[in-house]
Amino acid sequence: MNKLSFNGALGAVNALAVSDDGKRAYVFDPRVDAVIRINLANGQRDTLRWFDRSFRHPRWLCYCMFTMHRDSATYLPTLFYNKKRRSFLLVTFVIDDQKLVLYKTQENVIDVEPIRFDRLAYSAHKDESRLHVSIQMSNVKHKLPQGQWELPFIAHQSLHFISMEFATTQLASISTEGNMDHNDWKIKQIAADLNDALPARKATWINAWRAGMGWYVVCEKQIRDFETTRWLSLWQLDVLDCKWRKLPATTEIPMDAKNFALRIDMKNTAFLHCDWERDAAIFRMRLDELMLQREDEAVAASEQIPQDEDLLEADDNNDSSNYIELSNSQIICPICLDTYDDPRTLSCGHSICNNCIEHMKAAVQSNTIRCFACRKITTIPSTGLPVNFGLKDAIEALDKVRQLSGTNLRCAHCRKLCNEEDLWVCGDCALADSALVAYFLTEEIPESVTDGHKKVLFCAQCILKHHTSHDADQLSSFREKFNLVRERDSACKKRVNEVFEKFEATLEEKLKAGLLEPLMKDIQQELRGAFNTTAYSKRVLDKSAADMVSDFERRLLRIVANIDSQFERDSIVGEKRRYNISFGTV
Repeated sequence: MNKLSFNGALGAVNALAVSDDGKRAYVFDPRVDAVIRINLANGQRDTLRWFDRSFRHPRWLCYCMFTMHRDSATYLPTLFYNKKRRSFLLVTFVIDDQKLVLYKTQENVIDVEPIRFDRLAYSAHKDESRLHVSIQMSNVKHKLPQGQWELPFIAHQSLHFISMEFATTQLASISTEGNMDHNDWKIKQIAADLNDALPARKATWINAWRAGMGWYVVCEKQIRDFETTRWLSLWQLDVLDCKWRKLPATTEIPMDAKNFALRIDMKNTAFLHCDWERDAAIFRMRLDELMLQREDEAVAASEQIPQDEDLLEADDNNDSSNYIELSNSQIICPICLDTYDDPRTLSCGHSICNNCIEHMKAAVQSNTIRCFACRKITTIPSTGLPVNFGLKDAIEALDKVRQLSGTNLRCAHCRKLCNEEDLWVCGDCALADSALVAYFLTEEIPESVTDGHKKVLFCAQCILKHHTSHDADQLSSFREKFNLVRERDSACKKRVNEVFEKFEATLEEKLKAGLLEPLMKDIQQELRGAFNTTAYSKRVLDKSAADMVSDFERRLLRIVANIDSQFERDSIVGEKRRYNISFGTV
């Protein structure tokens, strides 16, 4: 336990609250009738006073406080007990950081029958964003089972009480989700720690709870060398396995230490506040680190020995057939949030990737790690944790099923779902359908492929049975051949396009130089000779121009006719694939 260098508030009793991030503590100081805010990093103190002065009256007892954070504001729900009315009131205050004033925003009357102060027992704590308050009358036989029950707490949707009336600690539990009037209590015996350690029965107990775990600070007297001392020890109670666990956190305290209060923040850090001689002390304990520091050899060895039920469960887990129905979320490692890679089984039965285990060991610098789910401790042997072969085989099987369902390839005869390497193509049937040619040219099966296109895919047994006289080939080999043809076809098309472009340019050049330019030159010369203004009259000029245009048009038509006849004789799609076009004199 780490005792902080600054003090708390003397006489605060259980009126202690800690912020979610563990940076600030709020303690009620009865000497000034105000709330003291303490910076847990440097000990700086601020005094927060109630705007409503009525809460400073002696009839109001400040029992406990909590912190809530919303919209950058800090709220202090505070449980008061009215001594005159003998009733409880939960009042929520908001903190004005500028004026250091507490303004009341809401109040709720807790509906309980009036209880005499000397017979009152209560327990209150904040777990995540919920406030749990339990109020009961001591020494009264009513709802609880017979016996002396105390220190209630909430864990796993159940209300729990413990009893130290007998040699072994008893745990009474009842579900909070059903009707609690039925008195359906379940009684269990809390087992000792693995080194047979139990909390002292005749001691002062302080409890808190968070995330399904109960935490207890036990203050007991010890006599050593005829001298009486008092010691604090820290214990954990897991209601799932109903077992005590002693943590390596002990410290000696003064004989007059009293008024203990225990709180746990969101980072699993515990804070203990108590009156210490003439002042108050604050202790800080990092629970995760303390759990990992439990290095008792007997504990480590015992936690690695599986019980009979664990062996049966492990056998079931190694049966890969039980994993066929696993969903995606069940094959995801909770540490790396990816599919399990080399899953290893912890002593509690949960699994983590081997890589994640190595990272966790490096982070805590220890061979002892804590389970992400149940928080149980696992000590890793030198040979490593056992492989979860059932989960590993199931992941491989699921991956294979996904691949098969993704390709959706089935034999056309027996309809068996097959891998691509297990399918054969009937060449005779495939080449009979031209649509299949384009289908097999693709690497991936397109979604648009219909069942008719898959009629040529067969498994090996069906090929031997139904297509013995046909030319068959494996689907992968069949695609390789088509890929080769596709590559050759692409290269040839590219070369053909180059040749055609060159031919087109050459043809245009030849037509222009050998046909168009001579025609244009001839017609221009004839026009110059025909339109001699000195030799011909107007009537002759008109007739000569019309005749010349008609003659030129006929010449062009004869050229076109010669080209058509040449194309008919030497077709461009003929077997000789040649062009031998000649133009005669027009």
